[in-house]
Formats: sequence, structure tokens, C-alpha cells
Amino acid sequence: MKKIILPFAFVAILILYANAQNESTGRSCSVVCLNDQWIPVSYNVNAKTAISLNSTGILSVHETLDVENRNLYKRTDFIDFKVGIFKKEFDTMISFSDDTYQKIDVKEVLKQCEKGDQIVILLIDKDRYSLPHYKIDII
Repeated sequence: MKKIILPFAFVAILILYANAQNESTGRSCSVVCLNDQWIPVSYNVNAKTAISLNSTGILSVHETLDVENRNLYKRTDFIDFKVGIFKKEFDTMISFSDDTYQKIDVKEVLKQCEKGDQIVILLIDKDRYSLPHYKIDII
């Protein structure tokens, strides 16, 4: 009986330790917004993330408070990010600029884009935040 309980207890301790490590080093979810509105249609792995080549407004990244409620994110907390552009025609990623942003006029980025390209948002604080929907299709 002891031989069965001992391995089970060891595995349980390992699972508890791993969960504690994840909680202490956990990252907050974040979302890309255009004019304070989420760009992803929904917050799941299949979410479509796209904007028109004619879009206008301010592009920013915010921490989400509740991924089930699209209106709950910290509007006052802007998250630092950089911008890249994936050029479909050349199958190449380029840097938009060397600058770090908390918000940017999307028209400035779209000037370098064509339909089919993607805007790629790169987070600076990788240890604090995660950004699952970091690619924005240009339609």
C-alpha cells in the first residue's frame, strides 16, 4: 500500500509546485485596441483580428480584466509595444520603427501596408503580459 501512495504523493507535490510557480510568474492577458475597442472579434484561439486599410484612430494595447466581457480592460494602463509589418508580397517581416509606443495613429502604420499584409504587435514586457492576438490582418 505504501508503494502506491508514495509515488502518488510525489506527483501531487510536483503538480502543486508547478501551479504555484505559474501563479507567481503568471502573465496578465492583454488585447490590441483601435479607438478603445477590441480588434479581436472574440478572445479565443480562433478569433479573427483584422482592420481595413482605410481604418483611422489610435492603436493601443491594454491589459484585460475579464476576457468574457469585451468592455473590461484597463483603459488607463497603456502597455508598451513595438510595431512590425509582415509584407505578404515578399513573405518578410519588417520593423515599422525603432520606437516604443503606448499608442500610435494607425494611419501612420497603414501608410506602409497593403491589403494582405499584417501589423504585428511586439510586447516589451514579456514577463508581465501575454498577447495572444498579436497579428492584425489588413483587409
